[in-house]
Amino acid sequence: MVNMNYYPACPNPDLTVGVGRHSDAGTITVLLQDGIGGLYVKEEKDDGKEEWLEIPPIPGALVINVGDALE
Repeated sequence: MVNMNYYPACPNPDLTVGVGRHSDAGTITVLLQDGIGGLYVKEEKDDGKEEWLEIPPIPGALVINVGDALE
């Protein structure tokens, strides 16, 4: 199964909605980054606390995420 999301540039970014917080249920996700950003990962600390960390965008870079099925 392939799921593709594409969000074209919007002249008023305050009015846009993307994919909310989620985990990728599949096996592998490939993201082609642009200069906009918005990718976060959840880090689970040793004390049980969780923190969302922003991943800085590198335009043109591919980000490979391992999904829940391989975790």
